[in-house]
Amino acid sequence: YFDPLVLARAATRTAAVWAAAGATDEALEHAWTADRAALRIADLWDRCAILSELARTDRALGDAATAQAYAEAVDALTRAVAAPALLAGLQSTAAEAWLAAGMPDRAEEAVMALAAAVPAGQEGADGQPGDAESDERSRAELVELFLDAGELDRAARVAAAFPCPDGDAGAREPLARAWLAAGELDRAAEVVQPHTAAAVALVRAYAAAGDGATAGALAERIESAARAVTNESIDPGKNPWADAMVWSVRAWAAAGETERAAGLARTVEQTVLDRTVRSPLARMPLFHALVKAGELDEAEEVGAAFPDACDRVQALTDLARVRVTGGDLPRARGHAEAAESLVQAMCEPGDEASAPPSEFSLNHARSRVVEAFSALGDLDHARMLADGITDEHALASARTSIALRLIADGDLEAAEAVLAELADVYRDRHLPELMDAWAAAGDPGRARMIGEAAAGPALRSPYGNWLVRQAMAEGDEPRAQALAERMEAAARTVDLSDRADALRSVCSAWLTLGDLARAEAVADTVPSTALQIAARCEVALAYQDQGDETAARRRLTAVGAGERDARDNPELHEWSVERLAAAWAALGDFEQALAVAESARWPQQRASAIASLARLATPPRSRRLLCRALAVHIDYREIIYTVVALAPEAVAAVAAVRDL
Repeated sequence: YFDPLVLARAATRTAAVWAAAGATDEALEHAWTADRAALRIADLWDRCAILSELARTDRALGDAATAQAYAEAVDALTRAVAAPALLAGLQSTAAEAWLAAGMPDRAEEAVMALAAAVPAGQEGADGQPGDAESDERSRAELVELFLDAGELDRAARVAAAFPCPDGDAGAREPLARAWLAAGELDRAAEVVQPHTAAAVALVRAYAAAGDGATAGALAERIESAARAVTNESIDPGKNPWADAMVWSVRAWAAAGETERAAGLARTVEQTVLDRTVRSPLARMPLFHALVKAGELDEAEEVGAAFPDACDRVQALTDLARVRVTGGDLPRARGHAEAAESLVQAMCEPGDEASAPPSEFSLNHARSRVVEAFSALGDLDHARMLADGITDEHALASARTSIALRLIADGDLEAAEAVLAELADVYRDRHLPELMDAWAAAGDPGRARMIGEAAAGPALRSPYGNWLVRQAMAEGDEPRAQALAERMEAAARTVDLSDRADALRSVCSAWLTLGDLARAEAVADTVPSTALQIAARCEVALAYQDQGDETAARRRLTAVGAGERDARDNPELHEWSVERLAAAWAALGDFEQALAVAESARWPQQRASAIASLARLATPPRSRRLLCRALAVHIDYREIIYTVVALAPEAVAAVAAVRDL
């Protein structure tokens, strides 16, 4: 009744454990079970993998003959394959079996025979050209197999047996690292590829050995290869030339040529800025840069040139809200009315050459117009426009803007009625603002009543936290303590899908009360790794606020160890890495913060994390961090918004760029 593959895997692992423990009889019993199950495995790769593991186990038991027999069986299975595409994929399988049996010479012989049978790039069984990326990955696996076995010379011969027109960095990189680790610098130089960490490490090794001439020559080779790279990328967010030049900067720095490295770095920086800030795709970020710099007339010119009508609506409504804040109501109304007219024109049928905007885009454009008229205080017109919105999210955004204006005007009863029409997911974002307004208006009882009704018996977030904060503000600490106790008890009984958010909210409540030990205990029980990291960062920063920097650092270090567990889930890892980096920055340790930010897997997330650190740094450091982010990934909005958030001279520099 068992899947033979599942049974074989379990049996081979158990046999390996018994063999490691020296229990020969038990190991042989499980190995025999795996052997029988392997006969019923249909997939060739899986069967060969099981037989290779059995060869390794028998070798560990001292049965060289049986280990060799298993390796010969794998070799025979791979040689019997007629399809070239399948044969290429099994290159590493036969080699692994011979290495498991302790026979590296036979492993090399099998690889060379297979390499001759299926050259890189040969057509597969379906007549299609070979997959270059798959070929390179397969060669890299073969090289790694021999390196893991300590067979450096054989690994070098295997790498040389698979020529690749692109340099085959994937296969030769591990070989270069191995020769470098063995101190064979010249052998490493023969195989190292220019734009790799191994190349920079080799330059550093030559410089450390006093061979500055060779170090400089290798750095020159890396730079020459980088300058030959073109920016032939359909993704404007990528800059292959800059990516390659960064390796040149690192190489010259490793060679001790700091002035040359700095000159190249300035060249890369200027080129990347030209490619981002002056790109047509940078128009919206540039518009916001001009608005933040107070250059509203020039921002209006940039916004009017947007090719997309929805973007023009956004620009007009943004300008309307900014001019309301500045007291220029006539100009603000003109922008709002122009945006309304533009939306009406979008609804009219156009020529066949231009596709009409989607209903989704129209709804969100209408919502922005409602926000503009709400900012002007023309709520009757705003309500009339909102009635024409059919998308739930856009309608909620429009009604929220009306409610916020009513709160600002002091009409709290009307604001409460508007918010009551929204679904919980939208109302929860702004109802606490209404509660704050009632409390500020001298009616904290009404605020508590609203909060308790919205929080329910479970005192759900954000209302439970608001009630705790309000109790503390009123000096009623026993009531705040009782509320936090109720929140924690309720959080531990909710569904698992909601428990992580609930417990993080409880952690915040205990931090409000100043009970750091209780908050830390709750944070450690948050079931979601990413949310637990966020909660533990908050606890660590609370220790910093109390003046205990040592405790804060110790806890952030422990959080970092837990953060590594989140890397098995890339989405959770990217979600948490920016928060941990920001926590280190809040402690003033930007070196550690940068190390955490650069551990993000995806370039865009890595750049975003580094850019967020730039907002927390002093101007000189923020500029260096910004340049680092630009070197990692060209994310137009994130990077340029970061420039806008920095020193005034940085804002002026961005605002000065108008050659779109």
